[in-house]
Amino acid sequence: MTTYEIGIIQRIQEGDPDDAEYIANTARHWLPVSVYLSVLINLLRTETDWELVSYVLVHFTAQLANKHLFCGPKLQKIIPDLVVAVTQSVTAGSPIDRIPKPKGVKNTDVHGLVYNLIAILIGHKGNLERTQQDALVDVLQEGLTRDSATAKPCLQALAIACFELPLSITRSLPKILPKLTQIMSASATSVHIIELICVIGSIPQLYSNFTREDYQRVFGVAVQYIQYHNSAQATETGLSYSLSQHILLLAYYSIYIWFLSIPLLERPKYVSYIARGLQLAVQNKGGMDEPTEVCFDWLTRYTWANADPKPHKSFLSDVIMRPTNEPDTRIEEKHYLQGHSIITIRTVTKRGWSEIVSHRPSGTTQLICKLENLPTTGPGEFAPDPVTAQALVMADRDLNVIGSDGGLRPLDAMTGYVWVGSAPSQRRKPVSIHPSFLPAVIGPFPGVPTPSNQFIPLSPSETLARTLRLLNSSAVIDVHKVGIIYVGPGQTTEAEIFSNQNGSPGYTSFLVNLGRLIRLKGQKDVYSGGLDLENDLDGEYAYAWWDDIAQVIYHAATLMPNHKHDTRFDLKKRHIGNDNIRIVWNDSGLPYKFDTLATEFQFVNIVIEPHSAGSLSAYSLGSHSDEYYKLTMQRAPGMPEFGPTGTLKIVSARNLPSVVRQISLLADFFTTIWTFTSGDRRRDEWVSSWRGRLQAIKRLQAYVRSSQQAAEGPGGAPAEMDFSLAY
Repeated sequence: MTTYEIGIIQRIQEGDPDDAEYIANTARHWLPVSVYLSVLINLLRTETDWELVSYVLVHFTAQLANKHLFCGPKLQKIIPDLVVAVTQSVTAGSPIDRIPKPKGVKNTDVHGLVYNLIAILIGHKGNLERTQQDALVDVLQEGLTRDSATAKPCLQALAIACFELPLSITRSLPKILPKLTQIMSASATSVHIIELICVIGSIPQLYSNFTREDYQRVFGVAVQYIQYHNSAQATETGLSYSLSQHILLLAYYSIYIWFLSIPLLERPKYVSYIARGLQLAVQNKGGMDEPTEVCFDWLTRYTWANADPKPHKSFLSDVIMRPTNEPDTRIEEKHYLQGHSIITIRTVTKRGWSEIVSHRPSGTTQLICKLENLPTTGPGEFAPDPVTAQALVMADRDLNVIGSDGGLRPLDAMTGYVWVGSAPSQRRKPVSIHPSFLPAVIGPFPGVPTPSNQFIPLSPSETLARTLRLLNSSAVIDVHKVGIIYVGPGQTTEAEIFSNQNGSPGYTSFLVNLGRLIRLKGQKDVYSGGLDLENDLDGEYAYAWWDDIAQVIYHAATLMPNHKHDTRFDLKKRHIGNDNIRIVWNDSGLPYKFDTLATEFQFVNIVIEPHSAGSLSAYSLGSHSDEYYKLTMQRAPGMPEFGPTGTLKIVSARNLPSVVRQISLLADFFTTIWTFTSGDRRRDEWVSSWRGRLQAIKRLQAYVRSSQQAAEGPGGAPAEMDFSLAY
């Protein structure tokens, strides 16, 4: 099928009669796509033959994704008519509903096919007025509560619409959110509901006009699933164990991203609502479980401040707390256990300076303070303090720029140290702190029974030292690594793909907007996922993305050098071949095979291809060919479905980086759990970094309790008023 060739009628009239007859016979087999589309629209409205209608609904979705086929000027006027016909076909009593169907085929099953078609129509938004875009979103939100067969494609389409039709989504969110709570208990759709909540939370434009009730609805969806997960009913659904753990993880994750979206001064107003829901969620478990304990600790950290979860060593700290040969001046250090936190206090005798460090599950907080109850002395006086004056003048200087050779140095990125130093990836943000933040991060752990909140001094021991080493080296946010490969025209083999050192203009634009370019050598800010940080072995630069909760490093093969001695490209493959998630930009013109790379880490491929069959964006700089792309997800055999891609989606080049970034992040969350459970063969509960930190502190608590019981012995407890033992 194709459109008429321009000038064909004139050639028939002016050419040789024999040629004219040949051309005329050939032309009779050509079908204008505008006519073809009009016939399909009429078929959806009036046809009563089930075989014909079902064939169109099954195959037309993939055909409509071929945007080049539907790009003529006549078609631009007909596409809106298609929107009307498609949206009307899922209304009650539509002609499609009245068609006699084979036994076992329900109208909601047919509607599911129509909603997949609507998802592709989002990619034709350029031909639609705002009212028609609104109509697409309205139909999708109406399909949420009809049946699981319609809810899933609607949820997936709405996730893409969040990026492509933000104004229409913003308009419909007050209707969408209540419906999400209505269908939360349906196991077939719960993962897509939580994913949609996470997607909405990643786009501030969508919730800029949210009210308190709107925020509570979002938190209600997350808390409702946590309650459902902890109920006896959840064990009877037959849902994949890994998928249920993934949904639980995303439920807490959605609480975090949405809580951070609230202005700082407004956050305390939502704590009681969230706390009440979490307490109800664990009431059948005989006490607060560890994920909820971590959540309360995290909420405590961010309710009154948006400071980073790990401290940045300042010049002030380096100078003040540096060991010195100054007479009668030394650093004293003591550790205390209070609830589920370890507090370290270091004091500089004679100067009056103190450093307070609070290690908690959700992060580490460091304070530098000076005791003002000391006499002030200057140069020439008895016991002057020149260090304080020098340190205060240089307080805000960057430690790495100053080049001090003393004090504690930043940990490397592989151990989870984030946002440190003056590297180009340094995140700059305004930090606000409320007075309540200080007692919150130093005081008792929230939600823990009173006996555990005692301020217990800790004696030096290997157990304490080991716990502090673990807390200092463990990540305080989630870290992810994602591979990226470019498949050039005609390429099919691993060696051909890894040999590429650049890609098409569309690929390059995608990469630039996917993350932030960082310099690898000497990098201290960003998790590198194993990339060389000393000798540029894996290239000079990489792309990364981060927020307050997660960091993602992208292992892009085209940014890694080709070494003459590495003819099999093992240096590239050792990173990308070991990534759970791979983004595949496929300009080959051929289907990308799931097992193209020979590796045991074959879990998820997110494949990006030109939207139209036969087009190669590597060969074209035209704006139209780069405007939209076809997005699909390949999953390992046996892996349950997740993510918003469904069979396929059409995404604009403008929004493609944001869409793929979000999908790859969600995919890495799931595959981390999937691999941890050996593909659902083990029912082991995955432990996050925050939860691992909590468990380390709990082990120290148990050690301290056993040591105290052994120390008391037959002599009984120490004198009640002997406070010297308490500090």
